[in-house]
Amino acid sequence: MIKQIVYIALIITSISSCVTSSVLVNVQRPADITINKDIQNVVVVNRSRPSKDNLAENIVEGLISGEGIGADRKGAEYCVEGLAGMLNNSERFSLKNGGGIELKGTSSSIPS
Repeated sequence: MIKQIVYIALIITSISSCVTSSVLVNVQRPADITINKDIQNVVVVNRSRPSKDNLAENIVEGLISGEGIGADRKGAEYCVEGLAGMLNNSERFSLKNGGGIELKGTSSSIPS
């Protein structure tokens, strides 16, 4: 009888010692990029929409890589939504749109 009580107490002690508590601390870290302090208003633009010139290349790329239909578009939408959400929560920047602006083309130049 005493062996059973000791055995049960040992099991309870070993199980209860496995429980850990966690403490979450939110801290701000320096930005990965530096933005001039004069910039306060921000517009988020999604420029990943393919133009008709790139349509055939994108289809072939999708077939070769095995990516799903619309995966690029969904990924770009999630990225823009995430950035817009971060900017909305920022005390420094004022987001002037919800990230709903879409432009065609994937080049790195800004259209005039």
